[in-house]
Order: sequence, then structure tokens, then C-alpha cells
Amino acid sequence: MNKSRKVFAVLAILSGLMAIASAVVITAVMLIPTVQIRLRTFYLSLASIVVFAVLVVIFTCKAITNEKTKNVIVKTTMICTFVVYLITYFGFLFLIKAYSNHDLFSFSYNRNWLKDALPGLIPLKTTAREIYQTVRGNRAFSRTVLEIGGNMLAYVPLAFFLPAMFKSMRHFDSFLPVIVFISAATEIFQGMFRLGSCQTDDFILGVCTACIVFYILRRPKVIKYLDSKHIYF
Repeated sequence: MNKSRKVFAVLAILSGLMAIASAVVITAVMLIPTVQIRLRTFYLSLASIVVFAVLVVIFTCKAITNEKTKNVIVKTTMICTFVVYLITYFGFLFLIKAYSNHDLFSFSYNRNWLKDALPGLIPLKTTAREIYQTVRGNRAFSRTVLEIGGNMLAYVPLAFFLPAMFKSMRHFDSFLPVIVFISAATEIFQGMFRLGSCQTDDFILGVCTACIVFYILRRPKVIKYLDSKHIYF
């Protein structure tokens, strides 16, 4: 292995360690009641997992010449990152409120969840109100960005992983129903078990973001690049 390949190998290892460290931070947030961390740090940790996982793939492809070994490492990284994302996604959406109350895994069924969800069924009403309050200075800008941006970014990995790992998801007519189901099920589950609010805005932002990212990643040049990096299974 020449000097440049050794450098890329070291960078790949360091990126992997940073991704693991970010996953540990998120795990500590959700599972250790005594650990307190800002929501901004949580989002940054979640984003860093994806970023460092991508760097692992890139550096690995530059450090290794054997195609079979490269393929195994890249796909293993993809699977591990996808599993971490799923754990984080469900953990954050369904456990974060219980965590904040120091009562993890304690759920209560809300018999009036549909009635409580009615005010949030008007499309984009809540988002428009939040933006208006932010412009008026009655709401922190960072809070609005985190809430709206968080709902959007949560579905970005799905637009990447689903087509990459499942061939059937590489067509929009197959991808869209899955994203719609996941987003709708998430909102309904949160409302039914008092783990958040059931809002049309969150559904729309999540689905639209996933579809936009899906469209970008399915461009021929992007597909060709990702395929050259052994991203597609």
C-alpha cells in the first residue's frame, strides 16, 4: 500500500470512530436519564453520523484496490449506518418526550387523539404561524429552524438508504407510498400515545423533503457516481 492509500485508510478509520462517537452521544441522550444535552447538539450528532459514514465510504474506496473487499466494507458501513439511523429515528420520535420526563418507555393511550389532532390538520398553518412569530421576534429563530428543519432532515436518510439498499425502491411509484406510510404512521402514533403532536405540517414537510432528495439522487450522473462507490446493493 503506497503512502496516499495509507493516509486514506487512516482517514477512513478516524471517520468510522467519529461516527461511532456520535452514535454514543445520541444513545446517551435517549437512554440515560441523568444526561442532559441540548437539542441542537442532538441534531448535530445525528447529522455527523451520516457525514462520517459517507466519508468512510469515500476514503475506503480510495484506500483499497480490491473490489470485493471494497464492496464488503462499503455495504457493511451502509447497513450499520442505516440501523443506527432507524434506532435514532424511532428513539427520538417515540422516546424523547418520555426521556425528558425521566419516565422512559412509559406510554399512555390518548382516547381523544383524533380530536386533539384536528387543529393541526390545516396544511402549513402551524408552520406559517411559527415563521410569523419568528419574524415578529416573539419566537427564537434557532428553535424554529430546529423544529422545521428537524422534521425535514429526519426523512433525508430514507431517500438515500431505501433506493440504495432495495431495488424496488428505485422507482418513484414504489418509493412514494412507503414514505407516505412511514410519515403518516409516525404522526398518528405520536398523537395516539402522547409522544408529540399529530400535525399535517410534519407529514407534508417530511414527504416533500424525501421526494426532493429522491429526485436529486436519481439523476443519471448521481446514480453513476454512487454506483462507482459501491453504494447501490
